[in-house]
Amino acid sequence: MTNLNIIDQYVGKRLREKRLLSGFSQEVFAQKIEVTFQQVQKYEKGINRISASRLYCASVALEEPVGYFFDGLPGQNKTGGKNSLIDDAKIVEMNNLKNDTLQIVRAFYNISDPLLRKSIKDLLHAMSQNRTAL
Repeated sequence: MTNLNIIDQYVGKRLREKRLLSGFSQEVFAQKIEVTFQQVQKYEKGINRISASRLYCASVALEEPVGYFFDGLPGQNKTGGKNSLIDDAKIVEMNNLKNDTLQIVRAFYNISDPLLRKSIKDLLHAMSQNRTAL
């Protein structure tokens, strides 16, 4: 049997990531899904389990399908079926999203010049392909 709290933490992490990438504060997002910002904090930390109906409201507010919040959940094969028990350590490791990553993504989306964005994307792609040259 899997630890459901680990799944709640994973869903909360995905919720937080998407909320931040969408530029919503906890207060604004809470208004959109009709809960308090404290409740949003509890969802994001996995302290409280988000109900199916509230998760649906979140998916509408964040313009993502409900399945987005479960994408990449360890213990699933590519067709979405379960392999075996979810590796708790792997989920905890995935929950350690770096704030730097979110800041970089937000900064990238704030660049209005499409040529500059393309140049940055191309540079990052080239750097990731040439790791030994760095």
